[in-house]
Amino acid sequence: MTDWVIGAVRAAGLEPLLVDDRGAGGVVHPLAGIVAALERVGAPVVVVACDVPFVDPDLLRALARTDGAAMVRGNPLIARYEPHHLPQLRAALEAQAPLRATIAALDPLVIEGDVENVNTPEDLARARSIAAAARSRTLPSPPRTPPRR
Repeated sequence: MTDWVIGAVRAAGLEPLLVDDRGAGGVVHPLAGIVAALERVGAPVVVVACDVPFVDPDLLRALARTDGAAMVRGNPLIARYEPHHLPQLRAALEAQAPLRATIAALDPLVIEGDVENVNTPEDLARARSIAAAARSRTLPSPPRTPPRR
């Protein structure tokens, strides 16, 4: 699934950067990944969770073009954050604050978009089926070898 997300990021004209959501001391929280990305890049970042394999590159481009915090409605892990958000994000991570409440406090611009998360084994099976069907439509058929005479 990550390959599909990376493909969407590249198709949006953005540079992918994979980060872990385990912070200092092994704390697992989505904010750990956001903080790590902002610290590493030192510039605004568009965040895309790895469980949204069919995210639309146009949606990512729209996020990248905004100023300040922005997110896709209902999904704070498809969003844009800036380095000046780091103090608030670090404090929320330290407190293990809920992600949605933390992001709401940033007063983000909300962008409409249809995003499907893969959260269950059934979702994963469906995503794999969609991906396999898409690959079969986009990959060329193997060349036919003429029969030997």
